[in-house]
This record gives sequence, structure tokens and C-alpha cells, in this order.
Amino acid sequence: MAGRRWTQEEIDFVKSSLGKGHHPREISLLLEQRFGVGRTIAAIKLLLTNSGISWNHLAGRRSITDENVGERVKNDVALERIQAELRILKRRYSEAVQTVSEHLDIISQMKDYLQAFPEPDLKFRDIVSKKSTTKETLLMLISDIHFGEVVRKREILGLNSYDMDIAAQRLKWYVTRVVDIAKNKLRGYTFDKVVVASLGDVVSGNIHDELREEVEGNIVEWTVGAAHLMGQALTELSKYFKEVEFVGVVGNHGRVFQKPRYKSRYVNWDYMTYQLLEGLLEKNKRIKFILPKSFWHVHNINGHNFLLLHGDNIKSYYGIPFYGIQRTVTQLTELLFAEDVRMDYVLLGHFHTSNTLSRMKGKVFLNGSMKGADEFSLGRLFTGTRASQLLIGVHPERTSFEFAIDLQDAEISTIEGYSFRSEKSEDEIKKTVHAVLKEGHDKNRK
Repeated sequence: MAGRRWTQEEIDFVKSSLGKGHHPREISLLLEQRFGVGRTIAAIKLLLTNSGISWNHLAGRRSITDENVGERVKNDVALERIQAELRILKRRYSEAVQTVSEHLDIISQMKDYLQAFPEPDLKFRDIVSKKSTTKETLLMLISDIHFGEVVRKREILGLNSYDMDIAAQRLKWYVTRVVDIAKNKLRGYTFDKVVVASLGDVVSGNIHDELREEVEGNIVEWTVGAAHLMGQALTELSKYFKEVEFVGVVGNHGRVFQKPRYKSRYVNWDYMTYQLLEGLLEKNKRIKFILPKSFWHVHNINGHNFLLLHGDNIKSYYGIPFYGIQRTVTQLTELLFAEDVRMDYVLLGHFHTSNTLSRMKGKVFLNGSMKGADEFSLGRLFTGTRASQLLIGVHPERTSFEFAIDLQDAEISTIEGYSFRSEKSEDEIKKTVHAVLKEGHDKNRK
């Protein structure tokens, strides 16, 4: 500004800048940057002349451009920002050190204040009662046996293999493990009754073209064979439990029709298997059968209502549909409530994964599969689980435990599977199936 006096700070800055080799044109820009006050080149030259300072040695030097000054300003601003952040970090570090120091002081003072517990008597004491004190009901889930299907180890990198012989061995292993857990492992429990809940997909079925190519035998052999397997399993259970109760709903693989139907869904090879099973065991008075025609069923176990449902009508995309399951449970709860029926627990098959979903009241139990991982689950969904089935303890107040029993361990055991091969011809088997189904149909009509 014309007429404005030079401050001593400005004069010192001009002299310092000249000493650094800056031309008066550059000093004019630097003054405006530093002090926010513009000075003409003539004013700067006059100041230097009056001060007896020469700038002639800079006359031929090329001065910096406005762009150079702008770049310097940008760098200076960035440097100032970094320095400000550094100051903040130093302050925070100092505060953190102070906080930690105070915390350690508090801990030290508390340790000085508290006294250690006296040395305990470490003599071992067996706190488990030798007498059984809790009477409960065992709940065995059986689902997704897919009897008749073949899974070849070479096609899934050796993760699993499956056929009818392996199914027979795994079912035998399952029953053996259940008996061992109930009678030997769970001390303090008494189990007089076991409920076997079959959640469907007992047989491989004929509804999928691909599965019809990768099977052993035919649908009649699977149905009769599965009935024989399950009959031996229930017979063995009846030797260890005073009551054996079998309740079964149908799955989707046993459908007679390729497309899903919602009327007469019990027209299903699973239902036929159950009818044959009941006929095979009619002389065993310890075993009771509940075979509903409905695709879902509410069954009371030790005072709790369990909803049995295969689960194929719950839409699934690339994994377990947790939201779909919760929505289905909510809707079914509302439907049952309208009929004054309370639903405490839900039992689902179909998803081939042992899992438990907690609810505000009760739980949703997802059963594994007898089959395990296969070409479909690995090839399309890039997932697969080991073969397993759920064992649940039912106390009068709540479910007390659940074990997912690994069935693929059967392969490393020496246990022999149940027998499923019939000595009768295929025609004789068909006649037997027809007779048993007719008898069951007539009984249900009554």
C-alpha cells in the first residue's frame, strides 16, 4: 500500500530474502504471502537504496514465477498440517501414558489392599452322584437317509462316500452311540423313554433325473430295505428303553409325483416306509407308532410341544435360510395359536446341517443328514457337512442338552451295519408292500 510505513519486521524480512538470493520481484510476492500486504517492486528497490544495499548482482537472474510461489505455498500449508497433526498425536500420547500410569497405580493399590485366599485343600472329591436324580426323555432325530443314493468318493475329492451298506453301518453306529451316551456317559440321568422323530427323505426317490442315474436298486427295494434298517434300530432301542415312540413326517425326495403337490402329500414313499415299519414291529409291545398324514405334526414330549416339519417348503438360496425359517416358525405359531395349540420347539430336516436357533421361547433344531456331503452340495453350493444326527434331552422344564453325533466315525470303527437285503424276490416284495399299504390305508380310513 502506497504511503504505508515499513515495519522493522518487514525490513528485516526484505534484507533476509535478498541475502537468500531473491530478486525484488520475488520479494514483492513473498511479502504479500507472509504479511498479507503488497509492496511494489519500486518501493522495495527504494528501501534497499536508502539502506545502502545493492541488488544489481541479481539483475540478470531469472526470478521465480507465480506458479513457483503457489507450489511453495501449497507445500508450506501441507507442512503446517502435518506439524499440527503431530502436535495432536503427541498430546494424545501424553494423555494415554498418563491414563495407563494412573490405571497401573490403581491396580497396584488394590493388590496391596486385597489379601490372597488361603491355600486350599486340593484333595480330589468326586462331586457326581452315583445315583440317577434326573428323569428325562431322549429325543432322537432321524432324517435325510436318502437310502439308495450313491455318493462316489472320487468325485468329491474323498470328502465322503455313501451307499446302502454305509447307510446301514451309520444307522447302527447312531443307535450304538445313543445307547452308550444314555446308559454310560450321562451320569445323573434316567431315560426310560426314547422318542424317534423321523423328519423325512428316508429314501432317495425318483423325482430327480440325476439321482435316478446314481443309485443302487429301485424304489421298492429302497422302501423295504429302509423299513428293515429302521426296524432293527427300533428293536435294539427297545432292549434298553422301556418305551420307544416313533413319529414320522414325509420329505420331498419320497414324492410319488415329480412336481410338488399339496393335496395328499402323504402319498409318498417315506409314508410307505413308515407303514411297512409298523407292520414289521407289530409284535413289539414297547414300540408305539404315530404316523400322521399331515406333512407337519405337533407332538408332545415330556410336556413340551414339538413341531415336526421336513422343511422343503422353506425357500433356500445358497445355504440355510435363517430368515425364512424364522418367518415360517412365526406364521405356524400364529396358525396353531388360533387353535389353542402352543408350539415350544421346532424340528427340521432337509438342510443337511446340524444347527440350533434360539428363540425367546424354545428353540429350532436343524438336523443333519445320514448321507453327508454330496456332488450337489459341493458342486452347486460349494459347501458340505459331515454326516450327523441330533440327540436331544427333554426335561419337564426345558430341553437340557443336544449332541450332534458324527456318523462318519462309523467308517473307522469295526461295527457291522444292519441288514437290509431281503431273500424274497422283487415280485414277492411288491406284493408285501401292496398288502401292508392296503392294511394301513384301511386302518387309517377307520
